[in-house]
Parts: sequence; structure tokens; C-alpha cells
Amino acid sequence: MSKSTQKRNGITLIEVMFAMGVMLIGLLGIASVIPVAANYARQTLENDIGTVYASHAVALINSSKFLEPKDLVFVNDETTGLSSDYLRNRPRREPGNFPAAGFQVGTTPSFCIDPWFLNHALSYRDTSGSVNGFHAGVFPYYDSDYSPAVSPNATAMPTGDPNQFPRLWRVFPEIITGSPNLSRRIGGAIQSVFQNDDSLSMEFPDDPTLYPQQLAYTSQVGAASNIAVRRLSEGHYSWIATVTPSTSVIAPGAMKLSVVIIRDRVFVPHPSNPITSSSPLNYAVSADAESNPTNERLALVTGAIGFVGGLGGSVTIEASSDMNDSIKAGHWVMLSQRNFSAGQPAVHVWYEVNNVSETSPSTTFTGGWKRTVSLVGPDWPQADMTSLPTQMTIVENAIAVKEIEITL
Repeated sequence: MSKSTQKRNGITLIEVMFAMGVMLIGLLGIASVIPVAANYARQTLENDIGTVYASHAVALINSSKFLEPKDLVFVNDETTGLSSDYLRNRPRREPGNFPAAGFQVGTTPSFCIDPWFLNHALSYRDTSGSVNGFHAGVFPYYDSDYSPAVSPNATAMPTGDPNQFPRLWRVFPEIITGSPNLSRRIGGAIQSVFQNDDSLSMEFPDDPTLYPQQLAYTSQVGAASNIAVRRLSEGHYSWIATVTPSTSVIAPGAMKLSVVIIRDRVFVPHPSNPITSSSPLNYAVSADAESNPTNERLALVTGAIGFVGGLGGSVTIEASSDMNDSIKAGHWVMLSQRNFSAGQPAVHVWYEVNNVSETSPSTTFTGGWKRTVSLVGPDWPQADMTSLPTQMTIVENAIAVKEIEITL
């Protein structure tokens, strides 16, 4: 006798629960990759913006006088008491005409094209007693004998070899020099050149249920008052350029132009002592470590692996705990070292950050921090990075660098 069978008209509760579990696991998996995907999407967009804007900046530099040494000047901070002329300077008429304050080694100096930074009155140098490690007339804005082993706002800096750490003088076209009032009037024009104003100006409410709002100019005429007539724009991306002796082209005047794109650039913090006519280059910050700037930071390279074969390498960096330890993958840093050959120019090379380790206690500095950073870029042009001190300049939100070979 055959066994009767009954047709099922539904599914069991166990099957429903199992299906719900599979669905939830799938949804959680998708949700978990959304932040990662969003971060990669943002980096991709920034890389695209950086590449386009860097190409625009290179074209602007080539069509202007930014690469004419006879038309570039720098802040001359060798004397004090020159009334209220914040942009005191003397012309740089030929390569090597920078003052021998240890910021350059050799007769072919490196420099940084950065008029927007120099147009800020709250820039330049500390008092003549060198009470801290800052010198905003150079890039990065630290004295050449400053070591990341101590806080840059320390009231008593260690004395050492003034040529120990090479810097780049910040330069600007001679046309913007003069009185503070003239400098401030020209400031808007400088900003329009060095900042991209293609972004819309937005306000984002703290309440996530509310929509962002665009800012706009409004009409103030008759019945049309308070009607939006034109959207406001703002710039999130700006640029600077470093010009350093070429390490790949052997020819008189061969230099490497590196255009650096920076997102939401922050300048120096306000000094604790105001700039006055008797001390126009004063830049003494408070003793609070939180006052240390983050836009340009320094770390000492204490170990390096690789940098042979064009694939980059890894470095171990250490710094004082008073120096912010934030480094982001996808951003760019600059390594600087004195030349092994006496009288030859210092070495400055830009690298892209590929990966960063977690922070650990420093083994070199008491109370400092240490990180291992994987870098992508060219081979290091010298024998090693540790026989002579090598410093890493960390520029906050440096999202792209475009380099070309030029001749001055």
C-alpha cells in the first residue's frame, strides 16, 4: 500500500527565521562597506580635483613671473624696528642671494611660492631672542635648528648647528611688497589666484533631519529685497609650489617644480603677543601645547627601508608628544635632508602616503610618539636617510602633488 503524501501550502517558521537571518547578514555586510566605499569615493574625487587644479596652477606659474628669480622677493627678518612694514624684504636677484641663516645649503637654493601665506600679518618670525622654534618666513615654518624632539612653542630652544635642517624660503612677486594697507588690499587678489572658488558656500545644520542650505547674495532694492540673486562660492582648495634643485636632470639651472594642492588650508595660530610697529615680525605663541600649529608639522625620520627601484619605501618617524601625530593615507609629505656633499644644495622630495601604522611610544624621544609610514614615490637621491638627519614635513590635507622639470 503506497504511503499517502500531503502537499505543503506554506513554509515553516524555521525557514522564515533562516531567510531573515541571511537577509540581515547581507544588509549588515552592505552597510559595513558603505563608510569604506564613501571614503574611497571621496579620495577619488579629491584626486581628480587635485590633478585638474594642479595642472591649472602649473599653467598659471608658467605664464606668470613666479619663476623669474629677479622678480621674486622674500621676508628679510635680519633687522628690527622698521616701522610697520610687515612685508619687509629685499629682492632676490639671483639664485643663492638668500641670507645665509642656515636654511639653504649650497649656492642653488630651494624656495616655496606662497604669497597668500606671506600676506597674512600674523606670519613671520618670533622675537629676536628666538624664544621658540617658529619662523614662518620659511617652509615649513620652523627655525632650521628646531628639532621635533621638543615642543616648537618651548620658551627655551636648544642651541645647535644652524644648518642642521634645511628649509625653503617663502617667496612672492615683488609687486605685493609695501605698506600693510597695500598688502591687505592686494590680499583679496592673491587669494583669488591661489584659491579655487568653484565650490558652493553651504551651511549644514546640526539637526540631521534638516536639509543643507546654500548661501547667496540677496537683493536689497525695493520690493525685491531679500531675494536670492546669486549663489555664494567659496574655496576649499588652494595651492603652493616648491622649487628645488633637480635630482634627475643634470644641467645648469635645472629645478623641479612641485605644485601642492591643499584642502581647507589653515594658517598659523594667533600669537600670544601682538605684532607691533616695534616688533613687526613677532611670532611668540603661548606655552600651551594646544597652540602648536597643525597645518605644517615636523617629524624626525629614525629608520628607512626601501626607496630603491622606484617603488617608494617605509620610514619610521618620531616627534614630541606636543606635535600632532595625525597622518592620513592618500595625502602627501615632504622629506628633507642636507646634502652629503659639502656645498651642494639640500634634498627635498615629495611622497604620497600609502599606509600608516598605529601610534606607539617613541624610542628616541622621552614622552614622544612613533609611527611607521609607507610612502610611494621616487628613489631617495642620497645614500640613506639616517647618516644625516632627515625630517618629514606633514602638510595637513595635502591631497595632490604635480611635478615637472624646469630651468631657471
